[in-house]
Amino acid sequence: MYRYAFYQLPHFFFTTAPYDQLSLQAKVMWSLLRHRHELSVKNGWQDSEGKVYVICTNDTLGKWLGIKSRQTIAKVKRELKAIDLLKERRRGNNEPNYLYVLFPKKVQGLNITDDLVDEGQYERQKKKEQLEEEAFYSSTELPERIRETIRLYSHTPEDAKRYYGIMNGAKRKFSMRANFPVRWEEDEQLEREVCRSFIRAVRHIEHSGKVRSPSGYLYEAIYFTLFKWFSSNYPHLL
Repeated sequence: MYRYAFYQLPHFFFTTAPYDQLSLQAKVMWSLLRHRHELSVKNGWQDSEGKVYVICTNDTLGKWLGIKSRQTIAKVKRELKAIDLLKERRRGNNEPNYLYVLFPKKVQGLNITDDLVDEGQYERQKKKEQLEEEAFYSSTELPERIRETIRLYSHTPEDAKRYYGIMNGAKRKFSMRANFPVRWEEDEQLEREVCRSFIRAVRHIEHSGKVRSPSGYLYEAIYFTLFKWFSSNYPHLL
């Protein structure tokens, strides 16, 4: 059975004013940003005032929503800002703006907590995921830099396990073909190259939407990185 991660699209967007008056694009944008908000909470991304922020450029939002016009993205953002579901703070110096995802106020006939998700169930699920995540990372022998990179780009513990399995598989394949064991934790430069390769591959998979086999793409990216690095630094071993 395949397991997928889902974005939540709450009921109040369709049943309660003024949220039901939003365009479908605005509703989906808020749901996507809400998911990124949870990742920011998980990673401890807060501004100087202790407020959780999200970094998501207009180009990224456009790719996710299938919108090519930056003017349209700005218009959709204004919809959310107008009813206090989003705030944006400019940073300057070509730095991406901070986005602050806001949550609906309690309105007549609507219990926001119940509508979003059963609070107790949500906390139990989050606690379970946290324990699974801690158990996974404590049981692996990944170097700290690679481990933290995987953690940053994983939405769930299942994602982290899958990424770890793919990277380990690529390392085993290269070790077998090169006929010597690869220990990327023993070389900081190699570790950095593997992290860069992983980030490039994951970003391409998420943003292009055209990769038919994400697992295969990541596998080949890590394998090619190992081959290129050892060819340049230890050609006599190959």
